[in-house]
Amino acid sequence: MCIRDSSCMDGVSKYLAENNNVISLVAFRYWFILVFIFSYWIFSKKRFQEIAYTKQPFLQFARGLILSLNNCIVVYTFALIGLVETHAVIACYPLIVAGLSVPFLGEKLGLRWTWKEEEWVDYYQIGNTNVYDAAVLWKMGGYIPSTHMCLSFQFQKHLKIGRGGMILTDNKEAFEMMSEMVYDGRNSRDIPWREQNIKTVGYHYYMTPEAAQTGLDKFEEAVVSEPKIWTDRDYPDLRTMDVFK
Repeated sequence: MCIRDSSCMDGVSKYLAENNNVISLVAFRYWFILVFIFSYWIFSKKRFQEIAYTKQPFLQFARGLILSLNNCIVVYTFALIGLVETHAVIACYPLIVAGLSVPFLGEKLGLRWTWKEEEWVDYYQIGNTNVYDAAVLWKMGGYIPSTHMCLSFQFQKHLKIGRGGMILTDNKEAFEMMSEMVYDGRNSRDIPWREQNIKTVGYHYYMTPEAAQTGLDKFEEAVVSEPKIWTDRDYPDLRTMDVFK
């Protein structure tokens, strides 16, 4: 809704700016906003000083002046080069600001990592999501309800298949979606490929029949054998690696 209203306003501004004074148009735009401010003041029954109060009046005045100048330039540009070209330049603002921040502010561009120290055993939660990295988990009753727990069958894990893994979930909708995703987005392995309607992005992640059979052959031994207890101490401190510095 906001995008549509803004586009209509920009279109009207371009049309009017082609035959009228830009400063007058911007002034009229702010007078229109001022009507709403005074209406709020009247119906709120507050003193005008309370509404207009600011701890930094000079900063607010300078900000308003710069914003007014910016609006005048933008509206003038609408009439000069067109809406599409102007919005293309505006869309580049973040990149321009980021680029200028290097020579003027001494900023460093690149990925910034946020680290969190956390002790864990068997599994750990990924951020504030309901997804758990449980690659090394192998025990009865280990599943946490209402989560997606990711297990691994890599050769160092308890069920040593070599590659692949599984995601444990009790969410039927998530199960159906992931079942399609691992098989190229197909909703059935029984319907011919050209007759299927793909409704979601898919990947080629399903386990091969040979790997599945290897897992079945090793499953009984994995169930009765004692799994290794993995903790955070079995993994390196990523903060010490050059790639993350």
